[in-house]
Amino acid sequence: MRFCTKCGNPLPYGNSDYCPNCGGTAQPGYDGYPPVTESAAPARRRLEPQHILLIVLTALIVALGTIVIILTNEKPVDTGTVTYVDEPVAEGGDNDAATTTAPARTTTAPVSTPQPSATPGVSTPAATGGVTQFCGFSYHVPSGFTEVSSGASDVRTYHNESLNMTIVVTVLDTADPYGVLARNKAALDGDPSLNTTYSDGRDNWFVRSGYDGNGWVFYSKNKVYTERANTFASIDFSYPASANKSTCDDILTNFVNDFGLS
Repeated sequence: MRFCTKCGNPLPYGNSDYCPNCGGTAQPGYDGYPPVTESAAPARRRLEPQHILLIVLTALIVALGTIVIILTNEKPVDTGTVTYVDEPVAEGGDNDAATTTAPARTTTAPVSTPQPSATPGVSTPAATGGVTQFCGFSYHVPSGFTEVSSGASDVRTYHNESLNMTIVVTVLDTADPYGVLARNKAALDGDPSLNTTYSDGRDNWFVRSGYDGNGWVFYSKNKVYTERANTFASIDFSYPASANKSTCDDILTNFVNDFGLS
């Protein structure tokens, strides 16, 4: 069987070169196409220019679709997690080689607890847990203590009802701090009601401790702070020598060690 070299359809049996489908005459070389055999005719039809263009366009569409699917299926960026990198920051001047690590993560600054106002005759809870600032000094008020106003701006008094323990902090800005130190020392040493069992001191400080006339423990530390001109401070403790004495002794030791210039 022979096929039309123009449309690819089968020609009538025989040697006829006329194609009833397209009206063409299957002459060799007609329209640029030589005669083809029966086995080549189907492939010839698939290779028509319009078919090739359709195949190319289909391939492009499939490729673009695949790219879009890949892009839309990409894992989204987790904006809720940020990795911070700590960088060393030089301290000091140009000749200081020491470095410290400065974290890039931002932190919230601690909020200081406002101190209660001093109103004569009114007791208010002390700022426990945070650092108390008073006349250039800092310290932690022990848990369970209440601030009792003395009416004086340079004196802070704290009391624990369950322990019956009192702490008095006095800070003076005076032109004669050593004179205050000497007068306090003389008053304690000259009080006949006090039984002093411990004493120590140097030129700018002294400590006296023992029992008062009621058998209660007393402790007094007085000091001139040479780091700050005209500054004198004293800490006085009073509590009963009872079953809670050991607890009160620990509170005293911790408070004295914690107390200092800001």
